[in-house]
Amino acid sequence: MFQPRNVVITCSKSGKLTKSLVHYWSDMVLAPNAPKKCLLLSDAWPTQSDIEIYKKVPGCKRLGIPQETTDQLQPLDVFYNRQMKSIIRRAYDRVILDQLPIAMSTRDNIIRLVSLTHNQMSAKVFNGLIRYAWFASDYVDKHPGIFKTVHEVCFDNHTTTCQVTNCDQSPFIRCSWCEKSLC
Repeated sequence: MFQPRNVVITCSKSGKLTKSLVHYWSDMVLAPNAPKKCLLLSDAWPTQSDIEIYKKVPGCKRLGIPQETTDQLQPLDVFYNRQMKSIIRRAYDRVILDQLPIAMSTRDNIIRLVSLTHNQMSAKVFNGLIRYAWFASDYVDKHPGIFKTVHEVCFDNHTTTCQVTNCDQSPFIRCSWCEKSLC
């Protein structure tokens, strides 16, 4: 199985978020990456609201988003997720439209796509977009100013060929890190 450095992988029998999966996430993702002081916002799903889970993360305070308000108060849901999903949707569309021999539903390809999307969304060019998600959720008062969307950064290509040496394919995405248009 493909195991990228920027994605933590596990599985469950049910496919639903269980308390053990939240423990795993807290141990494998939150604890190693949390700063000395952090505020964790999570929704009211019962399996992630147990404060004992987060006690192993020094300096972490969890606040629960009230039920029925996630679409208004969760920065990921208010703005960020739609931007992130546009990369995923474009990849699926490219495979279908160009009839590429790629099985997008295989575990490895799903992991690769999540890893690629996370990599692209982590570029500094998206810092304003991420700050805007917090502003749009009313957690900060200051508007981040003008920022670029995923479409503007990754898909507003004006070149007709891939910028990889000796490649004549049409570009699919502009890398948010190096700004090269790639097939």
